[in-house]
Amino acid sequence: MKVLIVQDFVPIGRRESTMLSDLGHQVTWVIGFNDVARLEGYLPNKSIARVGCDYDVAIVDGQIYGPSGKVEAIGDQVVHQLVQSGVGCVIANSSKEGYNFEMVKAGAHRAINQVVLFVAMVIAKLTTPSDMVAPSDAAAVLFCMDLVSFTDGPGKPFQAAAEAALMDD
Repeated sequence: MKVLIVQDFVPIGRRESTMLSDLGHQVTWVIGFNDVARLEGYLPNKSIARVGCDYDVAIVDGQIYGPSGKVEAIGDQVVHQLVQSGVGCVIANSSKEGYNFEMVKAGAHRAINQVVLFVAMVIAKLTTPSDMVAPSDAAAVLFCMDLVSFTDGPGKPFQAAAEAALMDD
């Protein structure tokens, strides 16, 4: 499977990229876009490369590096361009639900809270577009909790698991 990860937060982007690559997927990871219309992305080392649109799935954060070279809320523009370019499954993946809402309006096929998806990938081993769009078994528990709050209550163990996974890097 070919996966595009659009994630400016390096610990999460690195971990997701490595995990999916280790499972045999072809992964391209960008931290943002210099030119959304041309799909020219910033690689983690901040060099610029044309990433194109030949992906089975794209996981897009709402706030990423934009043309100014600073973090901007351009996830919705990226989602729109990827959908228009024919990417099969585009997942809005912000920790802020407002950005996810905007990305869904722009054409994202699914919105999954960033922390929930990260924890699901680490703990439940979600690895395919169908897992992310229609999770089953243990993974479903994470999604059936109505994208649990990660600041208190039942979300606390998931927050701890996500933080522990990030510390492993």
